[in-house]
Amino acid sequence: MTAFISEFGLCYSYNSVIAFYHEPSYWESNNWTLKTDQPYFKGSPLDGDIFAQIMNMNSGFEMYVHSPEEIPDTALKRLESHNNSYKTVDVQALSIYSTEAAQRLTVSQRKCRKLAESDLTISPAYTYNQCRIQCRLALANSICQCIPHFYRNTNPRFKGRQVSTLHIAYLFLTLPLGP
Repeated sequence: MTAFISEFGLCYSYNSVIAFYHEPSYWESNNWTLKTDQPYFKGSPLDGDIFAQIMNMNSGFEMYVHSPEEIPDTALKRLESHNNSYKTVDVQALSIYSTEAAQRLTVSQRKCRKLAESDLTISPAYTYNQCRIQCRLALANSICQCIPHFYRNTNPRFKGRQVSTLHIAYLFLTLPLGP
């Protein structure tokens, strides 16, 4: 299990090859190493039922189900569990693969990126959700010239100028609606 920072606050991730890029210790070490040997649980439609069960939680929680090669995003549907209850999630596996010819295509030909083809400033690994997060970081930066504390600060101009979430929420809520 990995503890990492997200737009939701402190989260815990199981079976992720991306979450550790958002660990505070990874950020503080200024590490930009792409790890390609991360083990994770895999399944196929031939394996039968795949499920996860969360038990013995004495407080409620929210759960986001996503690929091991992705992180939670604000657009994901969340599953909730109340205090002293458990949650069982059945997952349907899909087999998706690319041919060797498709693997050799360039980014512009494929119109998508692989994990190791990151052009992001927040992570050495590319994912669709991390790209969306970087866009939201740029928007916050353009509005208040600051970086919310839950984003990795890669701009040396803003070292020490990360602001609280409450301040950012206030800035977004008080934007003028139009002319």
